[in-house]
Amino acid sequence: MRAALLDQKRVRAIVLIGSASDLDDPGTTAKYWEMTNSWYENGPISSVTDALARIIIGDVYAAVPWVHKWRTHNRDTLRAASACLLSREDITARMQEITCPVMAVHGDADVAIDARCVRSARAFDRSRPVSTDR
Repeated sequence: MRAALLDQKRVRAIVLIGSASDLDDPGTTAKYWEMTNSWYENGPISSVTDALARIIIGDVYAAVPWVHKWRTHNRDTLRAASACLLSREDITARMQEITCPVMAVHGDADVAIDARCVRSARAFDRSRPVSTDR
């Protein structure tokens, strides 16, 4: 969404998966920063990576390659990615400026991201939110 607001000509369509135009509440953001800083300073602790994998991926066996990547990946990239996610601006008021087609997908069993991504897509008059049962 943010890329489309920067340069509409370069974005042909948007598929939102676990996305939101608004911000997390300050308490949630603070907890994410705490986790990021702890991970950066102490490394990826098994209890955190395993819990995160269950929330994000669900299936324990499907999560194994991801957990391995998280444990061996450069910590600097985690901090940079976290900064992008946690320092973003609320663009809800500008969503009507986006003119390309938009589809939002959200799993009904998704515990990591609430249905905000589907609600965000409803701000587009031409969007059709899609919800999945898996």
